[in-house]
Amino acid sequence: SRTLFPPPEEPPDADPFDFLGERFTEPEHLARALDCHPAAATALLAQPEDRAALAAWLGRFETAGGRSPEELRRLAALRAELRGSPGPLTCVRLITWLGPYRDASLWGMPLTAEGIRALSVAARQGDAEALRLVDHLVRTPDILTVLSRRPRGEDLDEVRVRWLALRERWPHLVEELRRTPGISGLDRVRRRLRGTTAVWARLLELAREPDRTAARLTAEATAVRGRLPAAVPWFERLLLTGQDDPLRLLVAVLLAEDAVRGAAELHRRQVDEELQRLMDEDTDGVLAVMRRMDLPPTLAWALLGATVLMAPWCFVIGLADVLGRASQEAVVTAWAQTLPAAAAVFALELLTAAYIGPPAYHPRLSLAGLLIRSAERPARLTLSRRYVTVLLGAAVVAGAVLLGFTALAVAPWVWPLASVVALAAWSVRRCLVWRRRRRARAARRLG
Repeated sequence: SRTLFPPPEEPPDADPFDFLGERFTEPEHLARALDCHPAAATALLAQPEDRAALAAWLGRFETAGGRSPEELRRLAALRAELRGSPGPLTCVRLITWLGPYRDASLWGMPLTAEGIRALSVAARQGDAEALRLVDHLVRTPDILTVLSRRPRGEDLDEVRVRWLALRERWPHLVEELRRTPGISGLDRVRRRLRGTTAVWARLLELAREPDRTAARLTAEATAVRGRLPAAVPWFERLLLTGQDDPLRLLVAVLLAEDAVRGAAELHRRQVDEELQRLMDEDTDGVLAVMRRMDLPPTLAWALLGATVLMAPWCFVIGLADVLGRASQEAVVTAWAQTLPAAAAVFALELLTAAYIGPPAYHPRLSLAGLLIRSAERPARLTLSRRYVTVLLGAAVVAGAVLLGFTALAVAPWVWPLASVVALAAWSVRRCLVWRRRRRARAARRLG
């Protein structure tokens, strides 16, 4: 464009314009200085005296040859703006008029495709100058329209339209993702996806080069998925829906760290579950071996408990026969019940011990354990030296034994029958309790 459109001639009597200690006579040189020193340019336009001097200096170019009517019209509008209250676009319009053949740039940063790529990278890395420049564009997007008149900035006006549309969609997409099942932690989504300057820079890059940026985002997200030790459902959904919506690909890239963390947690949980399953299998095998090895001692405890339960029968029946308190018919009936009752007691206790098995049967659920615990309580009470309590307890027990002995002496057959019925009811209860505990352990293992 420089060879096809040579710069117009300058006024021969143009006085220099002072800026940053230098004297400028050529508009192109002043444009470059203003573009590369945005803070000084802003300070210049903030002073009424400096603006008036600049407007007067620009007035000399109205009579220079080679200026088109459109250029002269923009010059008149620019001078009027300098005499009034210049807005944010004034500096860009000034640089554009002074250096119309300079590549589209802002604050010395080119806004070509390559320049916007570099600007986006710098903003993501936290470069303060890049962040200020993007923030300036966010507040004044019409700058892109003005720069579209400069070389290599012809489509910046269309970029502005696409960029504003993407910025308009972004909050709605974030709100939608916050309500999507699987993306846990609303604070995390707000923190990573809120409309920061770095996000606006990436959206500007997407608006400047939609196809190229979408392809790069796809490659980045796919590379992240390839590193995940386990598939993360919400990340997979973003990649799938991102094929037709580059904004979702950008979300996937921004949430890459969360996907890696979630995949690591999911993988660790899967490994723990697999290890627990293997340990459970090993534990089940060990318990099966232990049950087989401990089954004889368990059955021995069952025999002991049954024997201790039946031992008083012969004493009570014989005593009732000797004392003559019971009729001969009652005594014969009691002796006749002894053998089947003994068989029932042995059968009930042995079946219960075999069903529950070691190590759960003894001592918590065995008849022998119950008898041992029952014998321990009076012994602990006696050793505690609480004599009044011991005497009262002994009196109550003696009265209960005397009453029971009197009843059994009259009807000794009640003892075997009551023992079998009580043991049968307790055996059913023990089996139900053990099965409930086993199901609870299995539920905890699966959960």
